[in-house]
Amino acid sequence: MCGTRGKKTHRLVSARKEIRMVPTIRISFFLILGWFFYLTALEIRAHAEEPSYVDHLLQRADQRQLHKARYWWTLLHYERTPFGAKSLVDDPAFFLAKDGRTNPQSELEATIKALFEEEGEERDQAVCRFIARYTWLREELSIDASRVPSVQCPAFNELMEKIDPQSATLIFVSSNINSPASMFGHDLISIDTSQQSELLSHAINYSASTTETNGFVFAFKGLFGFYEGYFLMLPYYEKLKQYSDIYQRNIWEYHLNLTEEEVRRMAMHLWELQEIYSYYYFLDENCSYSILYLLEAARPSIHLTGNLRLWVLPLDTIRAVKKSGLINDIEFRPSKTTRIKHILALLDRKGQTLALSVIRGRIEPDAILDEPLSQEEKAEILDVVLEYVQYQYIIQEITKDQYLAIFLKASNARSRLGKPSETPYSIPVPARPDEGHRSKRLSIGFGVRDFDKDIFFHEIMFRPCYHDLLDPDEGFSQGYQIEAFNTALRYYFTKEEVVLQHLDILDVQSLAPRDKLIDPFSWKIRTGLTQLLIPDGKETLVYQFTTGAGLTYTSSIFGLAYILPEVEINGGKGLKDYYSIGLGGSLGILKSFGSFWKVHLCSRNIYYPLAESYPALEIACLQRFKISTNNSINADFFGRRISDEYSSEVRLYWNVFF
Repeated sequence: MCGTRGKKTHRLVSARKEIRMVPTIRISFFLILGWFFYLTALEIRAHAEEPSYVDHLLQRADQRQLHKARYWWTLLHYERTPFGAKSLVDDPAFFLAKDGRTNPQSELEATIKALFEEEGEERDQAVCRFIARYTWLREELSIDASRVPSVQCPAFNELMEKIDPQSATLIFVSSNINSPASMFGHDLISIDTSQQSELLSHAINYSASTTETNGFVFAFKGLFGFYEGYFLMLPYYEKLKQYSDIYQRNIWEYHLNLTEEEVRRMAMHLWELQEIYSYYYFLDENCSYSILYLLEAARPSIHLTGNLRLWVLPLDTIRAVKKSGLINDIEFRPSKTTRIKHILALLDRKGQTLALSVIRGRIEPDAILDEPLSQEEKAEILDVVLEYVQYQYIIQEITKDQYLAIFLKASNARSRLGKPSETPYSIPVPARPDEGHRSKRLSIGFGVRDFDKDIFFHEIMFRPCYHDLLDPDEGFSQGYQIEAFNTALRYYFTKEEVVLQHLDILDVQSLAPRDKLIDPFSWKIRTGLTQLLIPDGKETLVYQFTTGAGLTYTSSIFGLAYILPEVEINGGKGLKDYYSIGLGGSLGILKSFGSFWKVHLCSRNIYYPLAESYPALEIACLQRFKISTNNSINADFFGRRISDEYSSEVRLYWNVFF
């Protein structure tokens, strides 16, 4: 009994001990679990307080003030304005921040966030879209490659393989005096490949997007930014054919000393600008100014855009690039019309007549072989024929069948005289565009009006751009004038008053000479404010629009001789019924005596049949004496007869181009 009871008592004691241990184990379990959650929370908090890699990059960019870096401003085309920074790019798609166009810091931060996110398709798209920004930031911020996932950009890599950028050439396309849109010339860049032929290069062209065919409307809209401008890449041979063959424009190639790496940087920035527009302005935000950003993106050490802002013309760009030391070689490519005129000038009158007879279909090309001429003369005649019928076909003056009918026969006859290389034509290289006078001109002078009345005056004149008929021709085409906002203020001593003599918004004149093969029309357009002499012998300020068209011929004796029928419309309070309309015309000769002296003799006769009817006759002798490339003196005489009133004026002034 006692033994049995003892065992039972032992079991009860053990049970009590087990019962007491259950809460102890439970408490220990919850303590361990609580401690685990506590440590986990501490670790989560530690990670939460640790800044992300993007935050680290943002902090580093802020410390280094990268949003103020000049290269960042170059990539975004930022300019300083009185109200802060502003990009010349107008397309919102070019910016990642809402205020990115006017806030470089905001755009930089948005770019870093977009380019260096840890994962995601949007990041890959941003890197491939803004490859130049990504490459620059990666270098400037010393990006840890292991912290940024690699991105493949197949479209960009495919383009780089296609263009194979090795070197670059700045191209200047000379003016076409019969086209208002091209009278300033044009700049573009060719990216040259490893291929030996330059014609396999790719042309980078910035131009206005328009289908406008009216030259005057195109010029007006271009002056005031009505067009969107885009960068386009085309095979260089296409642009060469377009400008040289179709538009009759000589081409100058300025080879740049950029390295392969620098050209690749240019191509990366160009990639970012694809399908991105900026509003196009003829006088500043144009083909000339925009391509300077490509050059600065290629070589950050050069400063081009900051020195050219108010008026930027193609020649200004060429001079700025030349001054920066980027140019190491220059090459001239004559247009097809330049080549045609050169070969035609080698022929005497009989040779020119024979060439024209073949072109007009009056005789067969084979007939030239039977003429009593030297082999050289026969070859020159047939070469003119071949060049000219190609030109006719290119400008769609003749059909393909007409072209082939003459070209094949002329080629066959020409082949019987030997290879074309046996009669090479050394086209004379004209003065380079960058060797001509500067675009802006300041003129200071004095004069006397009506000698019997001793009306003396001082005059100051400022012309922002570009060239007139009397300016030195070196680097420019002879016989054309294009001026914008040419303004003259005159102070009369006797009256002690200052008068706005004229403010020409636009003054364009093309005296394009005709010959037996090339026969363009000459024309003129002028609009702006001017002092008009009226029948009472006084001058009144009117708004004037004048236009005309006619013919110009050239000779070794008279130089350029022209005749232009004209229409003139005036409006102002000094006129009867506040307007006058005149019909008439002008004729004159423009002759250069070497590079020192140029004379323009002209006469203009206008009759005003409406409102107050009266005739107006003006004769003038205008002379320019060249001192240096950017200095000259003008001596002018004007004689006027308005109804029965006579007036004369003599002026002498000094011109400074800058």
